[in-house]
Parts: sequence; structure tokens; C-alpha cells
Amino acid sequence: MRHPANRILYDYWRGFKGERAAPDCHEMDLANTFQTLSDAFVIETELSYFVPAKLCGARVAAFWPPERPSRSFLGIWSEAGRDDVRTILRIVTDDATPVIAGARGYLVGGIEIADFELLLLPVRYFGKTHARVLGSLAPGERPLWLGRTPVEALHIVSLRVLGEETALMLPITPGTPMRDLPRRPHFTIYEGGATPKGSTRADD
Repeated sequence: MRHPANRILYDYWRGFKGERAAPDCHEMDLANTFQTLSDAFVIETELSYFVPAKLCGARVAAFWPPERPSRSFLGIWSEAGRDDVRTILRIVTDDATPVIAGARGYLVGGIEIADFELLLLPVRYFGKTHARVLGSLAPGERPLWLGRTPVEALHIVSLRVLGEETALMLPITPGTPMRDLPRRPHFTIYEGGATPKGSTRADD
């Protein structure tokens, strides 16, 4: 997790989660994480074909043109990437598992690109586990055009389940259980030559 705003939101969420699978959405007040407000959002996941944004910060709102009255979270993703996003949301809600993903956005016309870090966190909503997801979509470096010109489409370029040592491989096959999703291969680094005093896993 590279973006400071995402780390703050994740730590805030984890503080309320405790030993539970997920905290209740109503327990948290995002105003207490003011550093994350511009990039934070809450989406409704019961409508998998639309996934409306129920709450979003100013930078996230900039992904939708002002004339568009409805804000579908799926609508900001490329057509090919929407199946990936649906599957990722299913991982978050079915397994109560937080995920972090790399995303890339293109300016209308495909002239400029910008990299984003997407954080998705499971939350309960009036006891329901599949109704809401808390998240953040933070730009690596704020592009000058963001907020003035709509992004044509975002697509997922990397994905990691938080708490696991390996990253998931893309594209994701819709309907595949999380335990069966292919992982990126990793290698083991041994300290001290041939004698493994300890090892650290890393992605290739």
C-alpha cells in the first residue's frame, strides 16, 4: 500500500474491525480521517449490474461528468475491466477480505494516463455483509486534468489481497472462488548464501 491516504483509511477501518470479519458502516465517521475525504467513497454492492456510489469525495466525484445524474462505480471502468471489478467486489464481500489494486486511467482520447491505487474494504450495513463497500481511489500523482476533463476509462493493472504474501494474476475469471484464483509466482531470498538463516518472499 503506497498511498498515505489509503494507509490512513485502512488503519482506521482496522481499528473498528477488531476481531470481527468487518466493522459496521455506521460505526465509522470518515470526517475523522480528513486526509482521505477527497479520495474516499462508499458504494452499494447489492445492485451488481450498476453499483451506485452512495458517498464519494471530491476527487472521486471528478470521474463522472457533471451532467451525469447517476454515479455508477462500474461506469468509470473500461468495458473489459468491469468483470474484474465485479469479481474483486465479490471477493471483498463474500470473504470479508480487504484488497488493494493498481489502476490506470486514460484521458478522453487516450492522450494522457495516470496511475491510481484502489483500496476496497468490507463493511456491514444494518447487519448485511453484501450491501456496502468502503473504499478509496487515490492518484499516485495528481494529474492536472483530473477534475476538469473526465477520465475515459479505468482498468485494473494489479491486485493484491491484503494479508497475503502473493498477488493475484489478471485477468480474473468471473465466478472463480478466491482460493482458486491464480497467484503470481514468487521467489525466496535466502540470507547468508546457501544456509537459509531466514527467508523473505517477494513478487517477481
